Amino acid sequence: MFAEGVTAIMTNFSEDQIHRPLFEEPTDAIERGDAWEEPLGFLVGGWANMSLQQLAEQYFDAANVLTQLILSHQLEDYRLANPALFLYRHALELLVKAVMRGTKTGHDPDKLADDLVAFVKREFDTDVPDWIIARLKELAKIDPGSTAFRYSENRDETSKKYVPVDGEFHVDLRHLQRVMNALKTALSDLLDPGYFDYLFFAREMWTNLQTKTAPFSGLSKTTLQTKSAPLYT
Repeated sequence: MFAEGVTAIMTNFSEDQIHRPLFEEPTDAIERGDAWEEPLGFLVGGWANMSLQQLAEQYFDAANVLTQLILSHQLEDYRLANPALFLYRHALELLVKAVMRGTKTGHDPDKLADDLVAFVKREFDTDVPDWIIARLKELAKIDPGSTAFRYSENRDETSKKYVPVDGEFHVDLRHLQRVMNALKTALSDLLDPGYFDYLFFAREMWTNLQTKTAPFSGLSKTTLQTKSAPLYT
């Protein structure tokens, strides 16, 4: 009788919920005049495949949506903590990889930060500002393998096992959002096609420090003040 009860609970849904595929071949029925018309849904694969930068934008937008739900008191902060942190973290990972033209793999922000330094120096003959590298390495200390915010655990390389995230930290939501916006602005500069011509021209014409940091100079004074306060306290 217990087994029958469990079966009933697990099958007490409509035919549509149980049998209709989630991923279906697109038909004329999904065509619409604008993004707000029905049917609402997602296209996956084919011409809907996206670049690393486009994917980063989607993850970043999603993180901001969750953040706004908290700031507007629609959902409690503790209910969205890990999803928001993961979305921001993954967006940054994708942006860094996009800057490097998708030539690097792996999830460790520490290693990606070092790769970014070498790439920017080689391609643009300039240096990545220290605060950007420090931010990436700060994330790496908490989530080196992109598992901390998904599973609340990291891989211990000594035991070769996954263990709970070590330590206990507080993340100020507004500070997090400001820092992520600053990082997105700075990294996106190098993804602007117009910057390539500008950088090569600037390298020939100027040698002063202001020119050498030009790709990352599109940040306000207020935004740049976020570079020193740690995310995790």
